[in-house]
Amino acid sequence: MNSFLSKFRSQVFEGAIDLFKKVFVQHLFLYLIITIISLLIVMPLMIYGLGWTLTDLINIEQTSQTIIEGINKGADPEELILGLFSNVNYGILFLAGIISLFINSFSYIVFLKINQNKVFDTNFTLVDHIKSTSFSAILKMIGFYFLLMLLISASFLLFFVIIFRIALLSKVLAILLGFFGFFFVCIFLCRFTLALPALIHGNLSITNAFGYSFVNLTWKRAGLLFLMSIALFIAFGVISAILSLITLPLKSDAGEISYIYFALQQVTSFIAGIVMLSFSFSALSALYYRYSADENQEEDNIEKHLIDPLE
Repeated sequence: MNSFLSKFRSQVFEGAIDLFKKVFVQHLFLYLIITIISLLIVMPLMIYGLGWTLTDLINIEQTSQTIIEGINKGADPEELILGLFSNVNYGILFLAGIISLFINSFSYIVFLKINQNKVFDTNFTLVDHIKSTSFSAILKMIGFYFLLMLLISASFLLFFVIIFRIALLSKVLAILLGFFGFFFVCIFLCRFTLALPALIHGNLSITNAFGYSFVNLTWKRAGLLFLMSIALFIAFGVISAILSLITLPLKSDAGEISYIYFALQQVTSFIAGIVMLSFSFSALSALYYRYSADENQEEDNIEKHLIDPLE
């Protein structure tokens, strides 16, 4: 059996780390490309759509502090917040959102393609992955994203409606059920974690990808995954906090503009972002192959990943 597949089945976390080490350089270059494109296209549209200038964006942290201070002094919070968005152009913001959605969908596909070809030790380059990503594949990913958001929104909406109804009868019962119910909903949603890699690695349809994930991630597996996700989230939060401390001495005083502080903030954000994304996608691939490469999988299914990985 392929060494990666064997490692995923026996020690999935160690396998994810090994894959992370193998794919990080290509992930880094991809993330750099995506970041540059976003800075050149999406960010200017967002700034213009909000009616801001680059200076307003750089000073957003100080502006937020000023708003909080104003609220503490008794100022109208609605008036202060609306003052930030007095010249919003919703058409431009919608365009920026659509472009960002296409960019992110494209990057998710390529991230997973990189993983897939490292797992099977093929010789596709980053350029090959980019060229082979079709417009239809991006649209499929966008459709997947909207269905996922609908699932998440509907699950939490139903949860809050039920708790609200229970609260009308008993507040104590609503608090207890709300506490445990929240974790129940989170674990339920975790059962769909494999849908994204199944969409790319398994080349499944959107609905089949969700079904595949729900079947393979049992309640027990989803619960363990939820606990691991919390631990990783805390770890990444610590990393981000440490990186933020590096830029803190360069923070400007109120009324001043520090372009160096802003630039370093973007750099540290970039570093934290690529580490988090690269490992997250490595873990997703590791989990997918852990459950797809079980004893009932035929060898020709593995061959399919090799000979047809880029459709």
